[in-house]
Amino acid sequence: VITSPEFKSTDENVVITFDFNNVDLLTLVKQISKFTGKRFIVNEVIAAKKGITIMSPSPISVQEAYDVFLSVLDDNGYAVVKTGQFLRVVDKRKISSGVTIYKGDYFPKNDEYITRLIKLDNIDATDLTTQLTDRRGGGSFVPSDVKIKALEDTNTILLTGTGSQISDIEQIIKILDVRDEAPRLSVIQVKNAEASKINEIIDNIIFQSTPTATRARTIRSRGSQVVKSGSERYSKVFADDRTNSIIVLANEA
Repeated sequence: VITSPEFKSTDENVVITFDFNNVDLLTLVKQISKFTGKRFIVNEVIAAKKGITIMSPSPISVQEAYDVFLSVLDDNGYAVVKTGQFLRVVDKRKISSGVTIYKGDYFPKNDEYITRLIKLDNIDATDLTTQLTDRRGGGSFVPSDVKIKALEDTNTILLTGTGSQISDIEQIIKILDVRDEAPRLSVIQVKNAEASKINEIIDNIIFQSTPTATRARTIRSRGSQVVKSGSERYSKVFADDRTNSIIVLANEA
């Protein structure tokens, strides 16, 4: 199925109504094509995917509508890749080409499917990849649908996934890629409590016992927090709700 827009908005701030009740994916794709001016190719199996419901009682911008569209695709295991002048909706597990590569500071942090190159300055890309993907204890930082690879020649990490997933992982990488004594990454699986509650207790203990300690601040967009502490024993403490784990980035002290 090929969609060609009848209308193309020239202003991403145009407010539109974006409300759907139990529609198939093709219906949603046609509306997005109409609003954005983008052309899509969708095979019949994906087009027939039913049960799409979006509740948006208030009008939203065209860009917001497109971000929602990408999120719906991601939730259903699909993504958009470029094929010439068209965008093809495909199964993420079968993507082999057409993914936009971002090398600089900018990359979209929504659910657009992208490839990101992250050059490391202070630590080895292969070692870091091993740390990030270590699933012992259920604590991998990299979701199963994100592809990660170390490029040894340039000491670069290659990540392929949604922009929001990559943004979360990149923040972890930036914390680890420092000149000082390299912090170790430890994952502690929480079995009988909520990791976020344990994180709050750790924060309170550090704050009360260390006069120079500072309160936690959130740097990850999806469920994990980072604690900055004045204590030399801790570097960063995360509560990862996805795996119900406490993740500690700290030096040997």
